[in-house]
Amino acid sequence: MKALIENIQHYSLHDGPGIRTTVFFKGCPLRCRWCSNPTTQNMGRELLQKPNECLGCGLCATLCPRDAIKAESGPPRVDRARCDACGLCAASCRGKALLMAGQEYSLDEVFGRIRKDMLFYRNSGGGVTLSGGEVLAQHAFAVELCGRCAALGIHTAIETSGFAPYEHFRALALVADVIFYDIKHLDPARHKELTGQDNALILANLERFLAETDKSVHIRLPLVPGLNDDAAHLEAYGAYLAGLPGVPERADLEVLPYHRLGKDKYAMLGREYGLGDTPPMPRAEAEAAVRLLRGRAGDLKVFCAA
Repeated sequence: MKALIENIQHYSLHDGPGIRTTVFFKGCPLRCRWCSNPTTQNMGRELLQKPNECLGCGLCATLCPRDAIKAESGPPRVDRARCDACGLCAASCRGKALLMAGQEYSLDEVFGRIRKDMLFYRNSGGGVTLSGGEVLAQHAFAVELCGRCAALGIHTAIETSGFAPYEHFRALALVADVIFYDIKHLDPARHKELTGQDNALILANLERFLAETDKSVHIRLPLVPGLNDDAAHLEAYGAYLAGLPGVPERADLEVLPYHRLGKDKYAMLGREYGLGDTPPMPRAEAEAAVRLLRGRAGDLKVFCAA
């Protein structure tokens, strides 16, 4: 069994307790306008370019079998319509100005990387977080990986939008220790406008899972200025969560204020960033949103850790 992985990040301190190894899966059915991991969106290898790292040798243009790279004056220009992401240019780039996002790993290879960090997990109460992209896009691999971790007592967490068949979500959620579940907007039409998909499946999966199991879910709201932070939406959001099965005992809500940490990755992919120069959300605005949510969420715990 193999999976396409964008990155395996060691010594992570977020998205779960303790020191963690985060596995970023490739592929996502959503296209969130604020996505901070655009290199994980497409289900396939992609060429990244860092023009400032280019040594100007022109070797990439010489090697490209599809004539997709032109090295004239300055950094080479990549014709992404011609590029088939073979990776030959990146493998030969001396300055590391060309890189590949996405590598195929076997289950044994990923688990081998995880096992090397077990000392850190034991000493910090950490573990493994499966992220993306959307981890459910490669759910069978993720279920097997979580099972192997569980067999060695390694704590596991998953980050998901829940946009997948219920059976896929349930199978992975039942073997994970912690479930982080994004709900980006309550209105179906607005959700589709912001992410490319409506939210019917996302909400239905969450409601059914909470009703059918006794597991807890950590719900997350990525809060983006001008897109989902208006008072009417926040009040409706809080009221919706208050009515979910198992609330407040088996759920909480974490507000994630918008940031621009992934903006440069769009340029590396030859794409424009959807939110332009939208500034990060000020702390005071995030705190005001938390107060609004708490006012309608009943006894549900609402917090902002950022």
